[in-house]
Amino acid sequence: MLDEPIDPAEAAAAYAEAGADEIIFVARAAPLEPLCEVAQRVAPGLTIPFAFWTDLTTAAEVGDLLAAGAARVAIQKAALDDPDLITKLAREFGSEAIVVAITAAGADESWRVYDEPGGAACEWDALTWAKVVEAQSGGAIIVESPGGGLHGEPYDLELLRSVSANVARPVMAAGDAGSVEDLFDALMIGDADAVLVNSLAHSGKATVKEIKDFLSEHGLSVLR
Repeated sequence: MLDEPIDPAEAAAAYAEAGADEIIFVARAAPLEPLCEVAQRVAPGLTIPFAFWTDLTTAAEVGDLLAAGAARVAIQKAALDDPDLITKLAREFGSEAIVVAITAAGADESWRVYDEPGGAACEWDALTWAKVVEAQSGGAIIVESPGGGLHGEPYDLELLRSVSANVARPVMAAGDAGSVEDLFDALMIGDADAVLVNSLAHSGKATVKEIKDFLSEHGLSVLR
């Protein structure tokens, strides 16, 4: 755990310097204005893309955040409420700028989608919803399973593998990995295209370099 709050611009610059490929700010409950302020502060000093995982609900809001410097914006509740919003955003800003996050839980290839961790269950099962996201031109998909896997893993590897097998969009795994091996499992067993590294790096348990070195030494291709 961090002892005190860290300035987001300083943290982003430090992770970029350490070798991160992209910075994702998880800010689901934050309103637009402070998000744009962060983006404007972060953009001048960052040489890698950065994105926001948000609760924004309109094309105008997403456009403002992209104009402030973000490379991508991830939406979640708004997409579930109106799947056509994904297409609208993709047409206006390009698919590569629009990510859709999926929070799901379940087992035996029956994963129910939730509007957020601990939130309300939706009508969609995860695999069907992922296909809808792809059909609506979402550029990438974040997959999150707060309960983890059946055997206590921080990622639901079967869910990751199933989503990855059913869509052609890049799939990013979100979860609270406790070790570099957990990240490896998400990429190798879960077949994710990328992993979001949260407390593992924030806590100092592993540096970006150590993570990349481990993944490379175990046969995975990483950006240097």
